[in-house]
Amino acid sequence: MFHRRRSSSRIGFTLLEVILSLALLAIAMVLVGGAINFYFKQLTVRQTKIEEAQLARALLQQIARDLRGTVAARSADFASIYDLQRGLDDALAAVAGTTEDEEGTDEASETDGVEETDEEDVSSADALVDSAAQPIEPGIYGNAFEIQIDVSRIPRYEEYTILSSSGATSTLSNLSDVKTVSYFVLGQGGSMLGSAGNLSGSLGTQSLGANYQTGLVRRSMSRAQSRFASQYASFDQMDNSMELIAPEVVSLEFSYFDGFQWMTSWDTQQFGGIPLAVRITLVLQTTADVQRQQQSGPLNSVPTVIDPENIYQLVVHLPAGELIETEEESTTDETSSSSTSSSSTSSGSSATGSAL
Repeated sequence: MFHRRRSSSRIGFTLLEVILSLALLAIAMVLVGGAINFYFKQLTVRQTKIEEAQLARALLQQIARDLRGTVAARSADFASIYDLQRGLDDALAAVAGTTEDEEGTDEASETDGVEETDEEDVSSADALVDSAAQPIEPGIYGNAFEIQIDVSRIPRYEEYTILSSSGATSTLSNLSDVKTVSYFVLGQGGSMLGSAGNLSGSLGTQSLGANYQTGLVRRSMSRAQSRFASQYASFDQMDNSMELIAPEVVSLEFSYFDGFQWMTSWDTQQFGGIPLAVRITLVLQTTADVQRQQQSGPLNSVPTVIDPENIYQLVVHLPAGELIETEEESTTDETSSSSTSSSSTSSGSSATGSAL
């Protein structure tokens, strides 16, 4: 009897197959994990960029609102009223049938009265100038790195409510309809405004904390308080009204458009008005840089390499702005007009000579 040997079938994997399977599975898991990590990194970067853009937009809009609310000081022109009054007087005199001599006498007496009134006004104005310093006109005062704005804004109702409920009298003087608002960046440079501004030159670091040596600072004071503090060098009062609103800002620049060209500084009292537009350039540093510098020490340095994506710019049109012509521009206009007239005269003379 023959016994048939049953062939044994192989069950399971060899060691080599198991190792290869585990290696392929590990590679696949690494690739999937790397893809997920890359996705979350990109999501974090994009979210950070969006937050920085929102921050820059909010800061630019805040500065733009203050610029649009600038107080423009304009003197009243009564020449048209005087002309209307003279016309009415002449009409009444014609209706009454007065003679020319009487009209001449009345005009001479009116002229004498006006001259006497003008002399009295001039003498009283001289007395005022001698007795007190002439106040600075409200408007815009600034250079390329800082700006001071006199803003007209009525206090909100809740400010009076908080004041009445708390009973504090220290904030009563801040409830003013005309405030002086200043913007500048710490550590960006010295102030060029002098006594008219006292912006970053009057800055103290105690009120802002030792870990913040740079960033966008906003100072809001009553215009009367600001003038008093500037006149008597009361810098402590200015320090108490300052607020660090964005430590991410490392640079802030302003340009002023007078209708002909962009300028790096503006003085309302010198130019006699406010500019037509103001260009604001804002440079931010990343949140990682801010955290890194906060851990390492005070923020007192500007990054050497600035990402172009971190530069934000806004041009603000001022409704109360006027076309201001400087002396250089008026001289240029006179020169161009004289050259045009001389060229037209020479062309006319040449045409006359050819006709003869």
